[in-house]
Amino acid sequence: VRHIPANIVKATEGGARHVSVHVAVNKKFVRDLDDDEDLDHHDCFPEPAYLSCKSARKNELEPSFKSILAQEVVLHVDGQDVDLLLLGANLDTNDEAKLGQLE
Repeated sequence: VRHIPANIVKATEGGARHVSVHVAVNKKFVRDLDDDEDLDHHDCFPEPAYLSCKSARKNELEPSFKSILAQEVVLHVDGQDVDLLLLGANLDTNDEAKLGQLE
């Protein structure tokens, strides 16, 4: 989905299923990283959100949507850049599959 921090996890004739992560940042913590004289989302979110690990377990009727999304965030605090990696987790309920996601 263009300009929306979402990743498709299933596509069918009836539509698509997405997972997403949403992060809000106050502009006072953003600096012009790309020197284009414009504070925009690229200065705070250098890369789009991405699917970092999905459960390997397959459901018999539908695929598993258990996954971990990652979002890189750059903040400017007290004159220094702070790089963060935020994780949004929807872990599998099966212990073995959950362990695989976390490893």
